[in-house]
Formats: sequence, structure tokens, C-alpha cells
Amino acid sequence: MLVAKRYARALLEAVVDTARENQLEKVVSDLKNFYDLYATSDVLRDCFENPVFRNERLAVLKTIMQKLESHVLVEKLIQMLVEKQRMLELDEVVVSALELLSERKKVVDATVWTAITLTDVQKQRISKALSKHMGQPVVIHEKVDTTLMAGLVCQVGNTTIDHSLSRHLKSLGEQWSATEIQA
Repeated sequence: MLVAKRYARALLEAVVDTARENQLEKVVSDLKNFYDLYATSDVLRDCFENPVFRNERLAVLKTIMQKLESHVLVEKLIQMLVEKQRMLELDEVVVSALELLSERKKVVDATVWTAITLTDVQKQRISKALSKHMGQPVVIHEKVDTTLMAGLVCQVGNTTIDHSLSRHLKSLGEQWSATEIQA
């Protein structure tokens, strides 16, 4: 993760150094868009990871970046990762870039797991409550986890808030077990 964070920091610093701080979000978004494509395409991963395709990699990368209309610095970063055979760390580079961007914007990222997809109103209410609790704006990243049955679990940094039905049921079971043992 340390190496990935260095790559992410170097990318963001390169954007700022070229007096394009207003493009930070676009650069990170372009990086994430490339990763999303890369993560879902076996052919693309094979092209960048398999030594057989070494000579075709840069041409493929240039074509993809043009189609995605990616920032030139994202293309240079991906090219460096390919050349140094570090494409397996791309997911960590993306996570680090998103974290660094959030830090820079003074925004906290929160992952919220729910049993069903939240409505926009529910997302806003959760974001507002978490923002009040954290003392700064919170951006929610929603994930659906049907094992929760109902309720939600929020993770902000190292803090986890578990208001799921499954946790409450487990807690009740533990209380009943403790009561039976004492009786």
C-alpha cells in the first residue's frame, strides 16, 4: 500500500505542479474510470500483465486513453505502472488517490453497507448525520450487503457504526445465553 500511495501522491502533485489544481477531480476520476475498465476486462488485464503482449501494450494504452479522453498524466502513470510491472497495484493506487483527494478537499469518505439500495433522500440524511458526527462534510459510498437483513453499517476511517438487524439479533442471542447461564 505504501508504494501505491507514493504513486497516487506523485500523480496529484504533478497535477498541482502544472498549475492545474482545478483538474484534480478529473484526473482522479479518469484514473478510476480506467481502473473500472481494467478490472472488468480479462483481455485488457492479460494484455498489460502477460509478457507475450509486451510490444503491443503502449499502443493499446494510448488507444484506450484516447477513447476514455483521459488526462495525459493518468496515461503517463498507467504507462509507468505497466513498464515497472506494477499493474497489480492499480487498485491500491486508485484507493490512495481517492483518499488523498478527499483529504485535500477536507471531506471524509464513508462506506455504508445496507441490505437494499438507498434512495437519494436516505443517502442525504445519512450523509448529514455523519457530517454532524464527524464535524466535516462526508461523502457516502454505498454498498449493498443482503446478509445484513435490515439496517446499515457505516465505516468512516477506522470507526465502524453497526446498526444492522443481524448485529442486534446476535446481541440479543448473547444476552439470552448469558441469562440462561446465570439461571
